[in-house]
Amino acid sequence: MRLLGILIFLMLASSSFCAFVYGHIYKNNLEGLNKTLIKIEGQFSYQLVTTSAYYSIFLPEGQYNISASSFDESGAIVLNTREHVNVGQDDQQIDLVLKPVQNELLPLAVIIVLLLSAVFILSNHFWHKRVEPAEPQKSQEPLDHDAQKTLEALTSFEGRATQKELKETLGFSDSKLSLILTELEAIGKIRKFKRGRGKIIKKL
Repeated sequence: MRLLGILIFLMLASSSFCAFVYGHIYKNNLEGLNKTLIKIEGQFSYQLVTTSAYYSIFLPEGQYNISASSFDESGAIVLNTREHVNVGQDDQQIDLVLKPVQNELLPLAVIIVLLLSAVFILSNHFWHKRVEPAEPQKSQEPLDHDAQKTLEALTSFEGRATQKELKETLGFSDSKLSLILTELEAIGKIRKFKRGRGKIIKKL
């Protein structure tokens, strides 16, 4: 395969213009970087490992991407860069400055944690703010005689009675008692609960 690559390279070189692409290899602090993997990608692909902070490659005319990577002892890429070059008749100097590899997983993990935290906070907020039945505001206005009498009747039933029991005790008509109870509930004095066909009235 290596021989085939060389033959293809020679064929390309003989059929078009060729030029040297060369340059220095630096870390991001502009300190020379000796051991670097250089990859060439284009109509002709090739890779080499440099032994000094310098590289030189003879390329046929065309468009290429040149990437350079530096590895730590475990084999993980710690520095890299990528440059685009248009090779013509003239030699070109392209210095390669390698920058630290960004760990893309860390920002993603941070985003996931933040999203989960936001969901938890919002769900907890809405859970505690579930709509509770609004307590009617108790009125400070004096009650009329019939309303006061109705409350006193409820008190005699220990604060809870059916509407039928109140009617029998007070002697009011159904419509009058219903009207009084509606007014008392509106001002927060009582609360009505339906039970079967009747209603239970509770004094608040």
